[in-house]
Amino acid sequence: MPFPTGPVTLHVINAFAVYSTVDEYGRRGGLVGVFTHESDADNRANSSGWFGGRGEKVPVTVFIDGDKNYMAERISEIDLLDTDLPQLRRSQIEAAKAKLTPEERALLGIDD
Repeated sequence: MPFPTGPVTLHVINAFAVYSTVDEYGRRGGLVGVFTHESDADNRANSSGWFGGRGEKVPVTVFIDGDKNYMAERISEIDLLDTDLPQLRRSQIEAAKAKLTPEERALLGIDD
């Protein structure tokens, strides 16, 4: 499911995702379900593992937008790398101009 485009109103809740396990080492299989109550997730995980063993229960964050739900396992504060991109480009252009000879500047029509 693609992430929404345009304006959205999100409600954020903490929940628990249950995954099946696919081998005796506990490797994660498919998503079994997402539960708002930890006890429900525990009950479902108990029979979702390898040969009827315990599946994996993971805390997740769920974003609700109307009738659509989006899940994220890891939420981290991030820095958007492109916020200062225009300033970075200007400084790179100025650095490149500084390397030009007067003849190259004249050929390119750079007056400043």
